[in-house]
Amino acid sequence: MHPVNIHTDEPVSSWSGALRRWWPSLIALALSLVVAGLQRPFEHDDPPLWVLPLLGVIYLAFGAMRGTLRRPGVLALQVGVLVALVVLTVVALLVAPPVARYIVAFGWLAHAFWDLAHHRGIAKHASVGTVPRWYAEACAIVDLVIGVALLAA
Repeated sequence: MHPVNIHTDEPVSSWSGALRRWWPSLIALALSLVVAGLQRPFEHDDPPLWVLPLLGVIYLAFGAMRGTLRRPGVLALQVGVLVALVVLTVVALLVAPPVARYIVAFGWLAHAFWDLAHHRGIAKHASVGTVPRWYAEACAIVDLVIGVALLAA
């Protein structure tokens, strides 16, 4: 049985083909597992808290570069997600670190689903394609690992 290319739903002809197809996911998984292994008790100065709003900014930057923000409703949706991530960050700053950890984990896990919606087009929205598929795929893995690591800390 051969792995399947998720872009075409056709079998990848070799393991080297699968490696070429899945390299973003493999790198993201390796890096995020290393970061997750470095977890310590959550504090308000931890990178997962401060990086959370940047996830929305990155989507806006990609959208501007790729021209997808001009599609109907895309700019409003992307800005809405950015605002939601900023609100989660502010709320996390206002509560005790043990509670903030769960809020930040929720933000990372929610963003993983946001990435998946962009990756596979399950959202059926004009914002699909705002980021390249390789980025959405790799980011979803990083987001999931960080979110789960925060919950497990």
